[in-house]
Amino acid sequence: MQTVAATNEAGDHEAARAQLDAVTTKVNELRNQVKALPTLINDVVNEFPAQLKEIRQGYDKLKAQQFVFTDDVPAGVKQVTAQLKDAHAEIKALQRKELAATNAAIADKIDALYAVMEKELVAKKAVLQQANDLGRFIAHAEHQNAVLTIELDHLNQSYTLNHDEMAQAVALKHQIEDISDRYDAAEQGVSEHTMAFSTILAQFNTDRKALHDIEAKHQTIDQSVNNLREREQQAVKQVDQFERDLRDIKYEMARHQLPGLPHDYVAFGNVVNQEFTAVRKALNQVKINMDDIAKQILKVDADISELKDQSRAVLDAAGLTEQLLQYANRYKTSHEDIAKAVQESRELYRRYEYKQAADTIATVLEQVEPGSYHKIETDYLNQQNNDLF
Repeated sequence: MQTVAATNEAGDHEAARAQLDAVTTKVNELRNQVKALPTLINDVVNEFPAQLKEIRQGYDKLKAQQFVFTDDVPAGVKQVTAQLKDAHAEIKALQRKELAATNAAIADKIDALYAVMEKELVAKKAVLQQANDLGRFIAHAEHQNAVLTIELDHLNQSYTLNHDEMAQAVALKHQIEDISDRYDAAEQGVSEHTMAFSTILAQFNTDRKALHDIEAKHQTIDQSVNNLREREQQAVKQVDQFERDLRDIKYEMARHQLPGLPHDYVAFGNVVNQEFTAVRKALNQVKINMDDIAKQILKVDADISELKDQSRAVLDAAGLTEQLLQYANRYKTSHEDIAKAVQESRELYRRYEYKQAADTIATVLEQVEPGSYHKIETDYLNQQNNDLF
């Protein structure tokens, strides 16, 4: 204070004010230290030793009950004891900041030691509660896998399993076996006191989740194969319908007694018949591939629909040609171009080129009598009553 006063008397008021502020800061720091020290000292002298004693007693009691720990509690107690010695030295030296940091570290370590023991107490209760349920869950998964494997084996004799269902079931079986082995080891660890309950509980939680996943995969595999027989029955019905459709097409074409059929039409009809024969043969195999058969059925279905369209087009072209030729007879003697077109159209008709034959005579008729083709076509279509096409 004399220094501040001397500086002030010397007329350097700014320097005096700075010196006064520095002194005030030091006084405040000292006041805070004095205020905080009793609490810090109490922790070192009373609280921490009492907590360490409780930890030692609790640890000894749990060890007597043959608990296993994931962390070395005695080593932790030893570490805290050493930190307490540091704290006593910092008290003597009035090192408040250092003492506060040491106390915080001691408190954290003590909390961690309590947590180690509390974790095992809680885990033991959970393990004992869950052990039987998990054992039943494992047995259920084993039974589910065995039933699924038997079903897949039976199906595999009649159907091609396209999605590695057998391999998946075997892999799941091995996974269940691993879980069962870990469960047996955990039971042995409990009975022989060689595993920490917290470790066992973590394993139980992981394996229970794995078992739920396995159960879901079992269901997925089962759903992927359980409709194979139904799909086969539907495929047989579909192929039977194809046979009826082809028979009806053949009958309808024969009923019109055409002199012949266009080459392209016959070629496409042969392709459709070959496709039909192939899918029928695939269904008659001892072991069938329903995925391939489903693809073949889609193709045959589309091609039969196309064959019906082509059949209708051939019949319509031939029928229209006949109607057009009959209508053209009224102009044949009076119009040379009509007579020539009639002759050309009949030649095309004899070569089974019905569409060209109809177009040839229709073109000339339209020139002589505009609108005649539309009239003849309308009359022809009104006469048709054929549900096949």
